[in-house]
Amino acid sequence: MAETPVFDALADALGADRPIALATVVEGTGIGAKLLVEPGRTVVGTLGNADLDRVVVVPAPGEPAKTPFW
Repeated sequence: MAETPVFDALADALGADRPIALATVVEGTGIGAKLLVEPGRTVVGTLGNADLDRVVVVPAPGEPAKTPFW
């Protein structure tokens, strides 16, 4: 059975009614790659490019900066 950490984390957050953001590559290299961001938790997945991952994971205003997972 294939591992699905992004979808498992997404289902868990939605089931617990926690805020979450799911980014998906929809064009170009890496179509379908997913990265899940949830406040106060470890980022799950990758968009296939560390620079793109960093842009997506930028803290929201008022959120403390965290050490990235990569």
